[in-house]
Amino acid sequence: MKKGSVPETVNHLIVISQSFADKNNTKKMDKLEKLIYSVKHLPAFLYFGSVALIGYNIYCNIIIEAEFLNEYTETPLYIVFFYMTYLGVKNLKKNK
Repeated sequence: MKKGSVPETVNHLIVISQSFADKNNTKKMDKLEKLIYSVKHLPAFLYFGSVALIGYNIYCNIIIEAEFLNEYTETPLYIVFFYMTYLGVKNLKKNK
């Protein structure tokens, strides 16, 4: 075994644990994705609403020099933005 290399059994354990975690998380994420897509205009509203709020927050920070969103609302807003971006890219890849 080379210095600094990981034993083969550890690699197998890592792959098994990741696949188990992915199956459980995938079911929950599929439910969330189905919920978002079940309402007609909800995906667009969530995406463009988060973009508008993030843009206005940046505008307030630079131009007005006042804080529009605090850290407790800004973090979930970024999570929604990145998740909706992920769903959009996933949808584009599926349609190709």
